[in-house]
Amino acid sequence: MKKLFSLVLAILLAAPLLPSCSRDDKSDPHDPAAYAAPVDDGFIYFEDDHLIKRADIAERRVSVVCPDPVCTHDTPECPVFHKYNLVVSHDRQRLYFTGVARTGKRDGANETDYDPDCNLYMYDLISGEVTLIYENGYTVEDFGDFDVMRTNGEIQCVSEAFGYLYFLASTVEEETLDGGETIWRSTYSLYRFDPFTGETRKLTEQTWDQPDIRLVGADADSGRLLWGGAEEFSTLPDFTDRKECDIDPFPTFDGWRYRYETDWSKNESELYRVNEETGERETVMSGENLHFSASPSGDGFLYKTSFDVTDLYDAHTAGRELPTDGIWHISFDGKKRQLYKAEAGYFVGLPADSMMTTEQMNAGDWVMVYGYYISDVSVTIEPPFDPVTEYAHRYITLLNAKTGENFNIQLY
Repeated sequence: MKKLFSLVLAILLAAPLLPSCSRDDKSDPHDPAAYAAPVDDGFIYFEDDHLIKRADIAERRVSVVCPDPVCTHDTPECPVFHKYNLVVSHDRQRLYFTGVARTGKRDGANETDYDPDCNLYMYDLISGEVTLIYENGYTVEDFGDFDVMRTNGEIQCVSEAFGYLYFLASTVEEETLDGGETIWRSTYSLYRFDPFTGETRKLTEQTWDQPDIRLVGADADSGRLLWGGAEEFSTLPDFTDRKECDIDPFPTFDGWRYRYETDWSKNESELYRVNEETGERETVMSGENLHFSASPSGDGFLYKTSFDVTDLYDAHTAGRELPTDGIWHISFDGKKRQLYKAEAGYFVGLPADSMMTTEQMNAGDWVMVYGYYISDVSVTIEPPFDPVTEYAHRYITLLNAKTGENFNIQLY
């Protein structure tokens, strides 16, 4: 497609506690025009340590998203404990997630484990209520001192657009092959949930043997959904009027389409651009160990150079200067500036490396990335010790992609 789509995206990890404004009761909650611009009120939601948490940009703190002030957040009774695949509604009023606790026997004693892809829930950020949208359930087969807990299906490819939630749900059935061998076969169907009516319905009788289809974006101008995976096409919100299309999520600026690619055989990355009229290709930036990500400001790309954490210890033991980490910004015209320079021992990542999920971990111009801090570089690392788990503290860095303002919050 030759236009830059206004994307309403799938695995969004950012959301507020309260909406910036209330919707007119007489307006259509599924009007595509309402989804042309992202909603931002200063919060980023993310999954960490089996919990759904919230980063507050203004207060510079992290909290667990749970309505119970005395909850310990470590039992299945907590609505956000062992929840996964977080998706945030575009209007920042609802969270969607999966996960279910399964209880059975191990060595004759009761034991609880958690299936990250079973059952789909909605958490209303205004009321604090949790609603079960779709239930797979699981089957417990009793073998005496132990149980086999088999899921009856799974939830995959959860995405939100135009106020609807789209997802694949599978069913698992036993099948006997011609040779008499028995296998379990999964079949995936496409569903849509309407949070304003509470209705969940199957959109098509078509099924898939693999989760080979997912909603990757939406065009607010045409009101059409963009689907990717094994095929690329667009439809209306009810999955009708299918049209084949070439989905290109990369941005266009001043007549140039920008892309980045990595040659993993050489560990070399290239940020380049292609002229839409002439097809001319130009390299904007390239090099070894480079990683790129779209800037949440929409004015270029973030990038950093990666290196193995053991380089830090090697430098220390050899008496060399310790390496430092950082994040840079490169604009469409190739101008570079450093946004973030870490203190010695601190290391950070980049936002999710997907052009389709630029809203995933940002609020406005603020972006959240995971990092860690090496607490003792004097320790000699000997196998089987892992320096990240043995001598590091995990934290998040909140970074303003325009101004470079930043701060860290330690998680543990």
